[in-house]
Amino acid sequence: MANITVATRGICNPAWNGSYYPEDLPADWKLVYFANDFSACLLTTRDLHELAVGGEDFFSDLPEGFRIFLEPGAQPLPPLTASFFDRVTGFVVFANQSSDDSLPSLVRDTGKPYCLFVDQQDTSFFIRADEQAVALQPCHASPLKPALHCALIGREEAMDLRQLKGRLAQWLQNDNEEHMLLIDGGMDIEAIRNVTVLIQLLT
Repeated sequence: MANITVATRGICNPAWNGSYYPEDLPADWKLVYFANDFSACLLTTRDLHELAVGGEDFFSDLPEGFRIFLEPGAQPLPPLTASFFDRVTGFVVFANQSSDDSLPSLVRDTGKPYCLFVDQQDTSFFIRADEQAVALQPCHASPLKPALHCALIGREEAMDLRQLKGRLAQWLQNDNEEHMLLIDGGMDIEAIRNVTVLIQLLT
């Protein structure tokens, strides 16, 4: 049976302050707080700048197994330590970002062959960058084993659990595959919990 990981696109949603995060929770504690409820997240550049306000150790108390993905943006990343990148699984790159000239150097600067996933027709690719060139290759050639397929769903699809159940059931039929279901981080936290519970029931 395939494995499905749920991740939110962004964790610093202002609407979650007070409704999910305690109002007195320091910004640099949000990632650890979130990781106690969920198994993965996609951090945007804005997230990283907010989390890093209190220092570089905002990730030091994360539970083992929690997976971090990064979404490159136009804004430069804040200063991040090598130990932070050791916790990062890969970069998620959306179709409109895949031609960004800064991506090859970003991959090289991490010192690892991170995977970049493209949300195009439910297919994923990884990007391997060296000093000369960048190449998009099919996800089955990815250094991540098993290959990780990434798909983004918005509010409407996440709220329609009956339709989503059918899509997830198809994914689960494929052995030795791993899927990451990215949910818009602007949604209500309870809607995200409902998707997580649905996957638990299916597996």
